[in-house]
Amino acid sequence: MDNERRDKQMSKPNGRPKIVAYRMDYGQALGNANAALFLSQATYYSGISKARNGWFWKTMGEWEEELALSRREQETARAKLKTHGLISEQLRGNPRRLFFRVNTRRVAAFLEERERERNEQRALADQARTDCLLQGLPVGEDELEEPEADEASMPVEWPEET
Repeated sequence: MDNERRDKQMSKPNGRPKIVAYRMDYGQALGNANAALFLSQATYYSGISKARNGWFWKTMGEWEEELALSRREQETARAKLKTHGLISEQLRGNPRRLFFRVNTRRVAAFLEERERERNEQRALADQARTDCLLQGLPVGEDELEEPEADEASMPVEWPEET
């Protein structure tokens, strides 16, 4: 595919590229790129929504077009986000539409919780490293030496049966 054709396919009718912002902190906290991508885009729409309290609606097809997430990927991402209380969903109207809202306070608290957990894990790892150093034990892969091969660790060559 030539560059001009590719660029045309990747652009909106107005000639601007379709760009979706991805929040790395969401990805790190959730451990799931699809859920982070969905939350990033939902945060954007919730922020620009003219509806009360940030509610907005999108069809599954619109999500797929914007994020390139299949139905199953969307459902899995949404389930993860709802499990953590990061988004709310409601079916409303006639015809029924699925409305979304990002629970911004919960997102902020969730990010803080994850950062605190990462800091605690780092502190434990640092303490374990210090303990090993104090005991004279090797720390980290770069400090481990390969043992020299001796006859006991050499592969055994079995004689062929005659």
